[in-house]
Amino acid sequence: MIFVAAFIVAVILFVIYSLFANSHNTLTWNISAFIPRQQHSQEKNGPQSVLEGNTVRIEKYRASFTFPEDWLETKRAPDDHKKNLFISSQDLDDLYKIDHEINGSDSDEAEVFSAVLPFDECVAHVGDKGWGNGLWNDLQGRVYITDISPDRIRATVGHEGLSKAEKLFTSAKLAEPEENGPWKKITLDIIDFPQWSDFMLGERLDFYVRAFGKKTVVFAFLHTDRYENEINLLLNSFDWPEEVGH
Repeated sequence: MIFVAAFIVAVILFVIYSLFANSHNTLTWNISAFIPRQQHSQEKNGPQSVLEGNTVRIEKYRASFTFPEDWLETKRAPDDHKKNLFISSQDLDDLYKIDHEINGSDSDEAEVFSAVLPFDECVAHVGDKGWGNGLWNDLQGRVYITDISPDRIRATVGHEGLSKAEKLFTSAKLAEPEENGPWKKITLDIIDFPQWSDFMLGERLDFYVRAFGKKTVVFAFLHTDRYENEINLLLNSFDWPEEVGH
């Protein structure tokens, strides 16, 4: 009995140690210890993207897009969430951990993204400030390449995406679909008014969807201000080689 009790105590202590990790000399939750390691590794044939100046090249598909050049400059942010470009497999693993931070500033929005599209189909994340930064006046964009049809994605935004947003935020509604050139846009309008805060925030989750052969490309944006020029730059610069039809 003494051995069994000692074993149980050891397991409990290990769990407590795994949950709490010392980061930058402060005590923080380390929830990633209980989340499966993310799948963007070369061994798992995950998407491999590289950064060339302010252009992201998605090597697996020979596709590319460009973001504003000033996004290459690191900006100050609360809680040291300064990283705004997640391109490589390791970057995307880091992004996954930030998505799952306990009480993370952008964790709820990340849950909505993942309710619509699997995280392992994300090939890049870019923004004008760091992801998870706790600020509201920024633009964040996530790019997915998937086998899911455009119609199915749009339906998922209006069902699973909307349902998840309604549970996580004060209110959420589906806006009327729009078109931006060849991209089809569907938006979730969200109001976030936490009980512990005096600040009510309205934000938008936009999903721009477009088919390329048998693949579908989705740009998912999170923002409060309009950011039309920046969004149009990313969308209009997206290049997909005609010979890539898989």
